[in-house]
Amino acid sequence: MAEAGVARKRALTVLAVVIVFATGFAAGYFLHSPAKESPARRSTVTVRALGLRFDRPAEWTRTADFDSADPSYEGTDGFVHLVGLTTAADNPRAVCEEQAQHARRPFGRRPLIRVLTVDGQRACAIWPTAGSVPAPGRSSPTAAAFIPLPRATPEADWAAVFADVEHLGEIIRSIRVDEPA
Repeated sequence: MAEAGVARKRALTVLAVVIVFATGFAAGYFLHSPAKESPARRSTVTVRALGLRFDRPAEWTRTADFDSADPSYEGTDGFVHLVGLTTAADNPRAVCEEQAQHARRPFGRRPLIRVLTVDGQRACAIWPTAGSVPAPGRSSPTAAAFIPLPRATPEADWAAVFADVEHLGEIIRSIRVDEPA
């Protein structure tokens, strides 16, 4: 009887290690995968109100269906949308957990949440559950990153970057935080 309990504990430990390893591998793949575009084919977007700059594929065009203060670009292979966010959460993990638990479950039931560093600041990213359905009009599920703003305003204290899963990692790596205008 005791042997069965020990075997069960070992099996659960091995399973936990495999899950942790696979989760870390998936996040590392998305955050550190090679850029799809050459540097010559990138354009920098500056969002003065939030004090952020980021690169996007040059062939993506600005979409007209969003407020001009919230830049949104898309192309045939992906999209990015940046907005200011106000939340009572006070640390990156709490912000991501709050967003992941939204009633519509935009990232699936068990999304991967990773705390990371963006231009020297602690931030977080949410990767959707495998098999998540893309939003209407999108070819890929949405992932997101949340970066604290250098100086909070009444309108926002975090920047929310929503993008397709294939491009979010390279967009995160390109973000530069400046003082807002």
